[in-house]
Amino acid sequence: MLVDLKMDTIEVILPLGVLVHTIKSFTPPPDDYLSALQEIALENLSKATEQSRLGLAHQLDLQKSLDLRVDIKAPVILVPQKYRVAHKHMYFF
Repeated sequence: MLVDLKMDTIEVILPLGVLVHTIKSFTPPPDDYLSALQEIALENLSKATEQSRLGLAHQLDLQKSLDLRVDIKAPVILVPQKYRVAHKHMYFF
């Protein structure tokens, strides 16, 4: 079995104001409901991880060999304090 994983670098440019506003928007209020929701999400993630691990283990038992190639490049996140659009086809999110 051959698994070839390639992830190229992505460049993300975020103006400081957008980043601060996004963080404020997604910062949850302190609440017991949110902690319970987080626990449930972690349980579901653990189940999915275990199922994926079992599926891969089954394939390894059947295949007996695994050729794993991983090429991962880290993302580049730029947060300038001041910015200007230099090209009309550049979009800032």
